[in-house]
Amino acid sequence: MLFRKRLKITKKGESRILKYRIEDIMIDRPSTWDKKWRLVIFDIADHSKKKSNYLRKKLYDLGFLQYQKSIFIYPYHCQDQIDFIKEVFEVSDYVKLIIAIRIDDEEYFKRKFNLY
Repeated sequence: MLFRKRLKITKKGESRILKYRIEDIMIDRPSTWDKKWRLVIFDIADHSKKKSNYLRKKLYDLGFLQYQKSIFIYPYHCQDQIDFIKEVFEVSDYVKLIIAIRIDDEEYFKRKFNLY
């Protein structure tokens, strides 16, 4: 006799599952750049400094460069990955993604990301 059960994952359980996969997250680098900059900005309260540090480290690990203290820059599509990270670190209310067509110091970042 075959038994079937359905499982429903709670919000807490879903968060735990996401945490196990955070190390696997990657951003694909397309063959051509769409000439748009992705700026991840955040303002996380001082009492959550640990979350800020985890976020910074993950952004560095993914290849982002620091633009200012709480602003990181990347030249490729990364919306899904940033949404995932925001959910895992539970900082969705404090982290924003901005897509810009021009930035100051653009030539510097083009060199850093080898976009020539």
